[in-house]
Amino acid sequence: MIKLDKLTKEFNLENDKIKALRDINFRIKKGEKIGLLGDSGSGKTTLLKIIMGLEYASSGSITIDGEKLSRDEFADWRLQELGFQSQHILLYPHLLLKNLIKLTRSIFNKTGRDCLEETKIREYIILLGLDKYLNHYPHELSIGQKQRFALINILIGKPNILILDEPTSALDYTSSNKLIAVIKDYLTLNNVTLILSTHDHRILKICDQIILLNNGRCERKELPISSK
Repeated sequence: MIKLDKLTKEFNLENDKIKALRDINFRIKKGEKIGLLGDSGSGKTTLLKIIMGLEYASSGSITIDGEKLSRDEFADWRLQELGFQSQHILLYPHLLLKNLIKLTRSIFNKTGRDCLEETKIREYIILLGLDKYLNHYPHELSIGQKQRFALINILIGKPNILILDEPTSALDYTSSNKLIAVIKDYLTLNNVTLILSTHDHRILKICDQIILLNNGRCERKELPISSK
């Protein structure tokens, strides 16, 4: 369980303090699917970074399975449990996509993590329309193609906690639906906790709880909002 208690985050800008998050309180149980919905600047990405231990709260606390983790413990937790897709896609530029997949599998194998079956990886590659690009370098892909490949790359390590920051931001309607189908399939096969931030109401249909953020505050929680 991930528990946030009275969590606040402030940033110092010259002589002013900006409150990115204000008195955030909620729990995420194992296997829950949580959607963070809010405008740009509402605090979604900051909240994700705090949950992962990449940022620290100014006040309040976050506990993982009842424990407050040190910096090193957070790093170990991320290595063993998490899969994170950032808005800013970073792929090693000097390897073909097929070799990036091999490298990712090798890295996860060395950490002791199980890897997704090769047949399932291949299925996702085809579903996302990337099978024609395995002999291409990252710079030869569009932003949307990179975003789709980045998801496959993190699923290779079979994360128990999947954290996605605006995963459909660069995708058109058809590509978004295909990516949502891959996420949904992965969640169905594995008892995975999902935490995602989005402006895209369609992806919220795979969530069982929505947290609305406005000006750094958690306004309310409700069942998935119908896509528009």
